[in-house]
Amino acid sequence: MRVEKTVLLKADPSAVWNALTDPELTSQYFFGCEAISEWKVGSPLHYQAVTEGQATVLVKGVIQALEPNRYLEATCVAAGCEDIPGTETVVTYSLTEGTD
Repeated sequence: MRVEKTVLLKADPSAVWNALTDPELTSQYFFGCEAISEWKVGSPLHYQAVTEGQATVLVKGVIQALEPNRYLEATCVAAGCEDIPGTETVVTYSLTEGTD
């Protein structure tokens, strides 16, 4: 099954890219989770939050493809569910300049 959603934002693609990849920004909208990665194809992607004074990884993934400020594709699975078939999701962000 494929789910596709288009969101139009009045923002420069580089600003949206920063919101997707900067841990301080992701923590503001993703349930307190910071996106932690080297941001290279094949590198791990962890969404972690501080709970009870300790960093806890809540979602794990791997960067599948990226082109800074334009495209990001990563797998995502809830921590602890990695071995359960069908729980992995592929999330893709395609950023383009809009027209007014």
